Amino acid sequence: MKIKVADAAGSTPALAGKHTLCGGCGWASAINAVSLACQKAGKEPIFFIATGGGQGSWLWDDHAAFETSAAPGLFEDFASMAEGFQAVYAANDQAGYLTPSEQDRIMVALGGDGANEIGYEWTRGAIRAGFKGVIICLDNGGYRNTKGQASASTPKGATTTTSVHGQPFHGSDLVQEYFRAGALYSAQAVFPLGRNLMDLANMMSEAIASAERGPAFVNVTTPCLMEDENTHAIIEAGVNCWATPLYTIHRDTEGQEHWKLRAQPKIKEFVPTGDEERDRLEFARLFRSQVEHWTGLQARYHHAGMTPALIDDLTEHCFNKRDYLTRMCKAFP
Repeated sequence: MKIKVADAAGSTPALAGKHTLCGGCGWASAINAVSLACQKAGKEPIFFIATGGGQGSWLWDDHAAFETSAAPGLFEDFASMAEGFQAVYAANDQAGYLTPSEQDRIMVALGGDGANEIGYEWTRGAIRAGFKGVIICLDNGGYRNTKGQASASTPKGATTTTSVHGQPFHGSDLVQEYFRAGALYSAQAVFPLGRNLMDLANMMSEAIASAERGPAFVNVTTPCLMEDENTHAIIEAGVNCWATPLYTIHRDTEGQEHWKLRAQPKIKEFVPTGDEERDRLEFARLFRSQVEHWTGLQARYHHAGMTPALIDDLTEHCFNKRDYLTRMCKAFP
């Protein structure tokens, strides 16, 4: 069920204006995109929220910023809580204990990249148990609630309080890892900006539809405003250089995989000349400049220094990601 801009205008946001997130934070917009997709599907979300900056911003003292049901969890067990609650909920539904309005609820496990790292095996366990709900990772590339330690998604070369000379390895891809663990739907999205707003809402809609059969996962890249104010430019640059490609994977009822690129950025400055070797070198040069632009926008790359070797390494990593995803989407349309 495709979501349009008009649907957003008439929806009720899940978060009230009483949260303590920074103005313009992508987390609030991402959660409201989930709420919009649930309303379009006729579902009421129940959020299970991991420990982290988000939980502290939404649930504090005797106050909750959510307009729907929400329960706090620990760093590691938010997805397991949702899976356990969903199992009890399904048993009560089968026994006839639920009212018609209660039958239209969906469990949404919500955590950051830090919580997904700490609770990695717990979340995999929930997926392998057949959790019929949606798991969402709000990925800002580090442990922001505890002063910026590196997480599994921190990109190579980025400085954190635990990698002061730059992260020594590339970040992991939870989209593919959780899909291989058994998720029926897995997607990479970004902070809902402009055209990405409806794309994120539609990814959430697809995840909710898949959750009728089994686990669904959506990773939403949302750079932290506390570190960089130009988050919109970082997101756009990350999509353009394939550092954060927008794509989905889903498994149909017959077990077949389907890969889809939601955006296929092209280098506008690249003009083919017909000379294969010359075109290859020029494309590589322009691609490298896009990666350099993406890193240059982020404060975490300025502290350790953006060396030519680091840019070359990141360029190769992003190019390989582009090549792999392109091939997979052609092989499994």
